[in-house]
Amino acid sequence: NQEMNENITKEKVHQVKSQRKGLKEKQERIEALERKLAEVLDTSEQDRERIIRQCDAELYNSQQDVSTLQKALHMKEQELKHIKRLGKRVLDQRTETEQFFL
Repeated sequence: NQEMNENITKEKVHQVKSQRKGLKEKQERIEALERKLAEVLDTSEQDRERIIRQCDAELYNSQQDVSTLQKALHMKEQELKHIKRLGKRVLDQRTETEQFFL
């Protein structure tokens, strides 16, 4: 009877040790996965910030390009108005000259 109790006790002790070992392995696996997750999240955040900086730079450059093109367009519009005025003046002078000779 006592031998049976000792065997049961040994078996239970072995089960507890085995469970503790399994729990420890699982805890280590969880910690490793948590470290990997933290690493992935950190990398993801760094990538996100880098992409935001790139987009901001591209947006700024695009805005500068738009501003430059708007200024160039305005200058071309002014130049076209001036050419139209000159053309009208030449046409008016031609008409006056034609009428003078008629």
